[in-house]
Amino acid sequence: MDFPDTPRVIYRNNPLVEVLFQIRVPRTLAVEARLPVEFQDAVKADFPILRTRQERTVTVVVGSPPAQSNIPVSTLYDFLSADEILKVTLSSEFLALSTSRYEIWDKFRLVGEKLINDFLNIYSPPIVTRIGLRYKDVIQKDKINAKDKVWKDLISENISGVLQNAQNLKEEEDVDIYTSSTRFKIPDGLATLKHGFVRNSQTQEKGYLIDTDYFCEGNLEATPDAILDRLDKFNRYSRRVFRWCISDTLVRAMDPKPFP
Repeated sequence: MDFPDTPRVIYRNNPLVEVLFQIRVPRTLAVEARLPVEFQDAVKADFPILRTRQERTVTVVVGSPPAQSNIPVSTLYDFLSADEILKVTLSSEFLALSTSRYEIWDKFRLVGEKLINDFLNIYSPPIVTRIGLRYKDVIQKDKINAKDKVWKDLISENISGVLQNAQNLKEEEDVDIYTSSTRFKIPDGLATLKHGFVRNSQTQEKGYLIDTDYFCEGNLEATPDAILDRLDKFNRYSRRVFRWCISDTLVRAMDPKPFP
């Protein structure tokens, strides 16, 4: 699918709650066989906090549930920045970088570039099997001074579907659950767009989630330039898709300023 181009802007009322990129590689036994001391040394200046967790890999076969003792367990290493806003996750099959306070792509990319270089230099994977970039936006009316607006005023009719029928806030509240998921082709890969209502776990206030995942799969070149080139393309495409999903009213409420 193609989406209209849009000028690059910075939203003062940024609805992003998480941005994440991940590169997957064939299983790397070096990460399983020994502690990632060399990788920690390479990143600890920016990511001084280390936490580990266990992940079970389950393959479900109909009619034959696996015995718990036979489920393989892998260790995931989370390296966090001092303020815990940025997180690097290392496993035997992937490297990921995520942030809960995204500002601009250029800044996030710069951190990612160093991590990718460190990972490739230390573990030398022969290929990359997946490159992905994901954006999770949650639109909350109270944060953009739009409590008096119905969702069809904020979300583009391109995705708002049944919400277009709600003429006022009372009618809108009758729609308790609304979710949708679409996968489509883009240049250099695929994209998954998930959107719909979510609720704040503390206030129970309804918000609107726009969750987009851009990715490519296959036997991909394991070089920094090749990986970053794909991520750059996904980033540019993400701006088009997000703008296609929202209305002019929401754009104004998010207070955009031109990118310098």
